[in-house]
Amino acid sequence: MDNLLLCKCYIMLYFNAPSEIIQGHICSFSYQYFFENPAFYFLEIRNYKDEFTSNNYQWFMIQKSNLKVTALNLRFVDSSTMVEERFFEEGYLKFNSTSATYIEKYNSAQHSLIQIPSAAIPASVHQAVANFIG
Repeated sequence: MDNLLLCKCYIMLYFNAPSEIIQGHICSFSYQYFFENPAFYFLEIRNYKDEFTSNNYQWFMIQKSNLKVTALNLRFVDSSTMVEERFFEEGYLKFNSTSATYIEKYNSAQHSLIQIPSAAIPASVHQAVANFIG
C-alpha cells in the first residue's frame, strides 16, 4: 500500500429545478437572472409551460413592501461577454455578473441592483411569482 494513493472526490452540484411543487401544484419555471435593491426584486424566469412558444422568457418587478408582481414588456435584447442590456416598454436594464442598473421610462428614476443567486430567493417571492404566472 506504499504506492497506493487514496483520493476522495467531492462534487457539488448546483441545481435550479424547472419544476417544484408549491402548495399542491407544480410550477414549471426556473430563474435566469435575479436582482434586488431595498425596494424591489427584478427577475427573469424561463417558463417551461410556454416552452414551444417564443414567449418562454419573462421579466418581472416585485415590490418588496407588498410582493406585488408586475410583468415587464421586453422590447429588445443586447448582449456581449461583459454587459447585458434589456430594453423594456417600462425602462432599461444594464447588468453584468454582479450588479445592475435599472432606469425607468423617461429617466424618471434610476435604481442600483445587486445580483443574487437563485438559491437565495425568498420563498415568499417564489410563491408570488408562481401565483402570478399561475
